[in-house]
Amino acid sequence: MLGNSSRVMAILLLGVFCVAGYVHGLPLDGRTSLAPMLEDVTPAVVNIKVTKLKQVTTIRGYWGPFPQRETRRGTSAGSGLIVDAEAGYVVTNHHVVDEAEKIVVTLLDRREFEATVIGSDRHTDVAVLKIDATDLQELEFGDSDELRVGDFVVAIGNPFGFGQTVTSGIVSALGRTGLGIERYEDFIQTDASINPGNSGGPLVDLEGNVIGINTAIIGTTGSIGIGFAIPSNMVTSILSQLIEHGQVSRGVLGIGVEEVTQIIADINNLESLKGALVDDVIEGSSADRAGLKINDVIVAIDDEEVLDHNSLIAQLGLKRVGEVVKVEFVRNGSTRSIQAELTEVSDILGTDVIPQFKGVVLGELKPSHESYKFTQEKGVVVKEVETTSSAFVNGLRKNDVITHVGRARIVSLEQFHSVVKELEEIHMIRVARKNRTLPIVF
Repeated sequence: MLGNSSRVMAILLLGVFCVAGYVHGLPLDGRTSLAPMLEDVTPAVVNIKVTKLKQVTTIRGYWGPFPQRETRRGTSAGSGLIVDAEAGYVVTNHHVVDEAEKIVVTLLDRREFEATVIGSDRHTDVAVLKIDATDLQELEFGDSDELRVGDFVVAIGNPFGFGQTVTSGIVSALGRTGLGIERYEDFIQTDASINPGNSGGPLVDLEGNVIGINTAIIGTTGSIGIGFAIPSNMVTSILSQLIEHGQVSRGVLGIGVEEVTQIIADINNLESLKGALVDDVIEGSSADRAGLKINDVIVAIDDEEVLDHNSLIAQLGLKRVGEVVKVEFVRNGSTRSIQAELTEVSDILGTDVIPQFKGVVLGELKPSHESYKFTQEKGVVVKEVETTSSAFVNGLRKNDVITHVGRARIVSLEQFHSVVKELEEIHMIRVARKNRTLPIVF
């Protein structure tokens, strides 16, 4: 017979085993294994091998270093999921296949197919591939809006190129923004182990529904308990556009926004710091025509609460050109709402007239902006610049402050628009970048 101390130890050990079994075995609804669900899901998850041409710098020369630029081929691995078995469509991350020379998709049954990119969107990090194959199995998307913190999830992918691997965990947080990974961020955070190579693979619930696309990790090695996935609803909202048009056409309000401070909240009698403060309204934009003004605080879009300025950017990023949105905002403590029709970026920036600024988003330079502390110059700040745009290729970068267009001194966004409207073509601008000024020649 066991003594009292032995009996206590046995009970403690039993308790430990029970807790461990609950966490790692996920025995919900009497379920003791994920195997039946995974048998249905894993045939639709693919490994992706990408070949890219890379520019590298080499040091050569017997008498000293002589840096040279060379082009070399390199390979990388990622993951994806089949979303249309008949058409052969595979969803993955934009960064997995960006600038790929060759893409090879490997199925669970080890069949290999060369893939082509049908559409890609760097702002959400979503891409669609196509393979010519038969006997495929597809996955269904779930509703990511129904997720709750604490829900069990399973990540499937190709970590480190080892081959298909499954890890499990929970939803650690929802609506993560401000990570600087993508333009439109609304991430699901999970503690399921996600490593390099998992990018583009599915995050599924216990029913096997895709509720996210794994996209990022904290750190360079991963598997530290913090991974991020793009919500399924964000993916499905742009999927048809990527398949039909190869890109996403987004509508814009024509405003700049920043976070709500306690001072702004007090002025407007806000109960919290939720919402997005309008710090710029572009003349002639849909926001301008609808009546939005600087210092308005946007609190909801189409009756969906705006948590912060990053949340607003993500919400508007899912809206199409021509779509009419309801904007609820607070002005001087009074809540109001307007209807605004979203327009093309070129409609408000005049990029059809000044092609050099296509893909560039500008805003007023304010003391709160990080570029302000580096320069005493007045001007307009570059909030976004597409990496494929003419401006980026010629050297313009995010957070640059445009101080001159040609010989004209720029002191405000309004004046900038007036100057560029009068010019048929721009040959040079001058920008302030940190502690120096430099010309950008087009």
